[in-house]
Amino acid sequence: MTTVRDATPDDAAALVELQAQLAAGSMLGAVAEVDGRIASGGMARLWRMPPGVDDDGSRGYVFGVATRPDLRRRGLGRAVVTHLLDVLDARGIDRIELTASRDGRDLYRSLGFEPSHDPLLRRYRLT
Repeated sequence: MTTVRDATPDDAAALVELQAQLAAGSMLGAVAEVDGRIASGGMARLWRMPPGVDDDGSRGYVFGVATRPDLRRRGLGRAVVTHLLDVLDARGIDRIELTASRDGRDLYRSLGFEPSHDPLLRRYRLT
């Protein structure tokens, strides 16, 4: 049996120990359980920026979506991401972004994500 539910602070250890952020509400988590064990999970970060011309400045970033290797290709990751998107939509988040792995691109495109043409700049500290 598979269930998808809101993550709670008790689940934070399984989701990279983000208990404080889950409790504060600036971080969302969702897990999919199979036979009572966490089989897949993911996170979303929420924040506000100054409003733009075409949005109110609300932002969400989905990340850390993972499924146990022996339970992949069963729709668990899709269920987790769909749950996170439903929660973000209910909170009125205007822009949701993510960085897709090669394996995840088709899944995210099927959920309405499109490649962005915004330039992404990175700065790495040289050691």
